[in-house]
Amino acid sequence: MRKTLRSASGQHAALSGNLIAYSVEDGIAKIYLNNPPLNILNMNLMRELGDAVDRASHDASVRAILVGTRIEKAFSAGADVKEHLPDKAPYMLDEFKKLIEKILFNEKPTVAAVKGACLGGGFELAMAFDFVVAGNSAVLGTPEIMLSSMPPIAAILMPRISGIRGALRVVLLGENITAQDAAGMGMLTKVVPDNEVDAEALKIARSAAGLSLAAVKILKKVFWAGLVMDLSEGFQHANDTYVKELIKTQDGVEGLRAFLEKRKPVWSDR
Repeated sequence: MRKTLRSASGQHAALSGNLIAYSVEDGIAKIYLNNPPLNILNMNLMRELGDAVDRASHDASVRAILVGTRIEKAFSAGADVKEHLPDKAPYMLDEFKKLIEKILFNEKPTVAAVKGACLGGGFELAMAFDFVVAGNSAVLGTPEIMLSSMPPIAAILMPRISGIRGALRVVLLGENITAQDAAGMGMLTKVVPDNEVDAEALKIARSAAGLSLAAVKILKKVFWAGLVMDLSEGFQHANDTYVKELIKTQDGVEGLRAFLEKRKPVWSDR
């Protein structure tokens, strides 16, 4: 089945299936997972979510991307176990990797609103966002090791986010942790009461939407590149990017001039 979605700019894009809800409001693309009962991440949902992220990424009216859930008891309880079996695993893992990279390296700010179970692939998905807001009763973990399996994305990404000890506790022990523990390990941006998750995530998305997209794009590129460089190389790369790219943008100059002139900047996103 195909459905056509209209953005705030009045443009249309076709997305397949019924496993997500999508809308654009005040510069924020709101994407909600809706695969009852637990938002299992099968390949169909991965493709639909990837299509929605692409749609938001290329919509000039979108300034931030928010992904949440229509199902109160689960952001996502993980990938479909049937798709981990040998005949489907290569295709599922490739689809999931593409989805993670679309979010992780997105040029626009991204926010995840996590409620309920956030396990396995669901936890890996949440870790790909710039900002992660979770409810205080959320349960997070990657229990794959219990099935003699592994979470490939978490094994690589989580040590970069939380450090080695926190990552090993989650990935190697397969231990479920509370939102408070996850926040303490640097995996979450903020923990709030369950009934405030969507509002807090939207608040962060609105703050991010007020930034220059030209500056955000360059900063995010420097940020991720720096994680695989030594410190001196990273410092030089950041300096070079500032001088050769950021300061040559219209917004790079506008922000400084606005500060000096004691006025609010007007971003052109160029």
